Order: sequence, then C-alpha cells, then structure tokens
Amino acid sequence: MTHSTPAAASKGRADRRALVVGGGIAGSSAAWWLERTGWDVVLVEENRDTSRGAYLIQLDRTALTILERMGATEIVEAVSFPAPAISLRLGRRPRPRTSSLDVGGYRLAHRGPLIGALLAHVPDAVEQRPGISLTALEHYADEVRARFSDGTVDAFDIVVGADGIHSTVRRMMLAPDSHSVYHNGVSHIWINLDQEMTTGNKAVVVGREGSLLQIYPYPGTARTLLVAALRVPADPDLPALLGQISVIAHRAGHDLANLADAIPSATEVRLTRFAQTRQSRWHTRRVVLVGDAAHCIDPLSGMGAHGALLGTSTLARELQATPDVTQAFAHYEARVRPFTQISQRATARTVEYFTHTDTRERLTTLIRGMGELAATLPTALSRIGRHSLAGRATP
Repeated sequence: MTHSTPAAASKGRADRRALVVGGGIAGSSAAWWLERTGWDVVLVEENRDTSRGAYLIQLDRTALTILERMGATEIVEAVSFPAPAISLRLGRRPRPRTSSLDVGGYRLAHRGPLIGALLAHVPDAVEQRPGISLTALEHYADEVRARFSDGTVDAFDIVVGADGIHSTVRRMMLAPDSHSVYHNGVSHIWINLDQEMTTGNKAVVVGREGSLLQIYPYPGTARTLLVAALRVPADPDLPALLGQISVIAHRAGHDLANLADAIPSATEVRLTRFAQTRQSRWHTRRVVLVGDAAHCIDPLSGMGAHGALLGTSTLARELQATPDVTQAFAHYEARVRPFTQISQRATARTVEYFTHTDTRERLTTLIRGMGELAATLPTALSRIGRHSLAGRATP
C-alpha cells in the first residue's frame, strides 16, 4: 500500500504536515507541541513497546515546568519521586572528602514507564504508527517524501528526527555517526542491585581511583541503581570489572558495604559507552533534529530530559512564529544550542577528570574545561544569552 498525500493538503484542522521519527521523550513531546500549534502530525516508532527500561531519568525544574504546560503533571506524579539529596564523596584519601548537595524540587522518573506514559499522552489527532521504521527521505521543492518499512510513501512539510543518538534521520540527511558522535574512551556500567541503601535517604556520588560512581535508591523497593563510569578494555572481563567496582564502593564508606558486597554477583548489568552528539548544525532544508539525535549530553549528566523538552517546545514556538521553516529551525537551534553545548562540555570534562588517574592528564582536562567555560562569556553578557545558557523555558 502506498500513501501519496500532498504535503500541502489539508487534513482535519491542520494544513501543514509533520513527520516525527521516534517515540521517546523528544518524539512524544515534539508530536504533542506540534499538534497543539496547528500541525497535522504522524509519529513513527520502530519499537512497538517503548515502555521498557528499568533505569532512572532526572527531571529538573525546567523539565517539570514544560511537562506541566503539557498537562502531564499526573504522569509525573505517577512515575517519579522526589530526588534525594546527594552525598558527594570525592578524592583519593582513605576517607574521602564528603559534602552534601540538595536538589530540592527535582524528581527522578522510571525511564520505561515515563516514556510509555508520554507516548500515551500524545493527542488522539496524532497518527501513531508503531512498529514502523523510516527507510528513506527525499527532498523536493516544497515537501519531503518519506518511505517506510511497510512499503508506504508519504509527503510532509517537515520531518523531525527524534530517534536518538544513533539517529536514522541524521545519518540520511546530515552526517554519519562517525562524524557526529563523540566518544572519550569511558564506559558506563549500569548495575541494578537487590539491596537497599543505608545512607539515610541520600544518593551517593563517588569520585576516586579512576572512576565516577552514581548510586541512587529505587524508592518503595529494596533495590538500588549503581552506575559506574571508568575506562575499560574493548572486550572487558565482566567479573573482574564488577570486582573492581566493588572495591571502590567499599572504600567510599562503610554505609555502602552491603551494596559493595552485592556487586560481584549482580545479574542485571549493562555496559554502554560515553557518547555525545556533536555536529555543526541540527537542520537541513525541511529536516530538523531534536533530543539526543541533535545534542545527546550523556545519561550521567541528568540533563537529557531538560534538553529534549526544552528543544521540542522551543521548536514548536519558533515554527508558530516564523512561516519560513528553515528560518524557524535556525532560531530554534540558536536558542537551545548554548545550553546543550555547555552541558555537554561540563559533563565530558567532569567524567574525563575523574576517570583519569594520571595527574598531568587531569590537569590538561581541567585547563580544557576552563577554556570552554571562558568561551561562553560573550554569550553570557546579554540577557538572552544568559537565558539560553541556563536552558530556561520561555514563558
């Protein structure tokens, strides 16, 4: 079967058609905002079940503000919980320096249920095509034609790539992963532990011995999430790696002993690579990227939901204000890029600093980070620039 709907044809109350590729946080929110600002939206997601995934996503104040504007407050309350204060344990000494960080107002959400609920929150007017993947995009003078895995072809005014760090849309229209995805040699080891934290309702961040550990409780359960960032071989010995992480956790405090003892026998373990999407532009002609497809910051940053929700709401606002889609794309990128770029650099340098064991390499990383921070000063001199750097949601 083949669709051949002209991009300019009216469908319902909208006379502009948008294709959103990807059903995660960025894709669901893009579809929601575009439909609410007058677009006829089709959303395709190659996975039929997007609600799986037992890890945590941070929702900071900006993310929560935008979700509230989307009418998703009940979703947030159902799938998230107040973020605990954080005990920071940094340094190489036998007893690490300890300080506390209060993140009042933030929440932590269960990844799979949040994504599933946001996809269900997309307006009924949006045509959702689960289990369908994009196979080709063809640019014409006043439309983009998309070909799909079920053999259909459809035409759109714009295409929004919200399909993650390994974006099909980005590879088709802008750049291959080899030119747009940044790796720094650090890996993440995600470990779910059937142990309850005994740290007095605090999360723990440990930076020592060439590693950065983030340890968070799963409220209401006797379970804990531990994410370790460190440099590992391409084909690591998993038992040896878990043993190394166990030793680091033991040395970070007696109150982590039960977790440290459970690490070597953990069965829910996943390895990923530190990765960020870095490229010179997020759009070309009638195609634009949002979320991780445009600016993946890395899960350890806790800024992914902030960046995705800020980007999609900003994109819809600029498209509403500017008839020329290319100009609207440029305005969206100019507004969102300062925040995502400084967040990427800060996250990368922090992870690189703690996962280096050589003092000279640490110093080099610190100097680079200071230089990148200094480069933002011209932007920070204006009110709009400061607003963009902070990634604030526009009223």
